[in-house]
Amino acid sequence: MVRAKEKYVKKLMAGGYDKWLDITHTEQTQSVMNQLGGERPFKVWRNGMFIVQAFSTPNAWGAIRMMIRWLDARPDHDWSLFQRIKNDLFGPEAVALEVYPAESNKQDVANMYWLWVLPPNADCPIEVKGKK
Repeated sequence: MVRAKEKYVKKLMAGGYDKWLDITHTEQTQSVMNQLGGERPFKVWRNGMFIVQAFSTPNAWGAIRMMIRWLDARPDHDWSLFQRIKNDLFGPEAVALEVYPAESNKQDVANMYWLWVLPPNADCPIEVKGKK
């Protein structure tokens, strides 16, 4: 039996989750990045539902910081879709973490969601491992 959540995700994906386009070097992306200033993503993707930016901010784990945002900026956090995005852009065996920071470090300025993608073959000590 298919769970209700899986049906919901399939319906969403049928309504716009299509092929990812690398828009990193488009004129529009470059213009927006120039206006915003600050750290620049090394890669920007877009499909019919999401925009995703990848940053190589130095950190102790060597993880890539990935920002996910719905194109319509809705405040919808869907684990199944974020797992699919991670798989599509970094591969199904990539491990990504989501962090809920200390209140003093919280930066909640928009409906953006952040994942940290670990380097290939990194051993994540908190990952639940085993067969499906």
